[in-house]
Amino acid sequence: MQDEQQLETIQPTALLHEAYLRLSQHRRGWQSESEFRAAAVITLRRVLIDEARARRAFKRGGGATRVVLHLDSLSQGSPTIDPIELDEALQELETLSPLQAQVVQLRAMAGLTVAETATVLNVSERQVTLKWKTGRAWLMARLTHPGEEHD
Repeated sequence: MQDEQQLETIQPTALLHEAYLRLSQHRRGWQSESEFRAAAVITLRRVLIDEARARRAFKRGGGATRVVLHLDSLSQGSPTIDPIELDEALQELETLSPLQAQVVQLRAMAGLTVAETATVLNVSERQVTLKWKTGRAWLMARLTHPGEEHD
């Protein structure tokens, strides 16, 4: 978020506070740091999407500034991704392949390693690697060419 100084977006402290409040409402006995990180990234994603939707609704029709995310591990060459477009693409991927969507979310947004992702999802590292490669490719194709069919 520090690279987004010119954009009007939620401040990092406010983001963390909101995520903490949401996480604390649903306290669970996480078995590992990886499980907690997975829950945290889902919560952070929801906070960012809620914020982006609120800004889009407020500024609709004007010269709205796009809120963008830098997901280096996901984009590689496409430096910015609109969070609402990312959320819509992830939802679409979840309908096609729930496991693939979880892998992409944990690897790209939570920064989990292949081994950590495999542990959280209770699958093999090979399966995580395959789902990550194909999921990331599908997602980037969907984000760079919206409206086209992506299998």
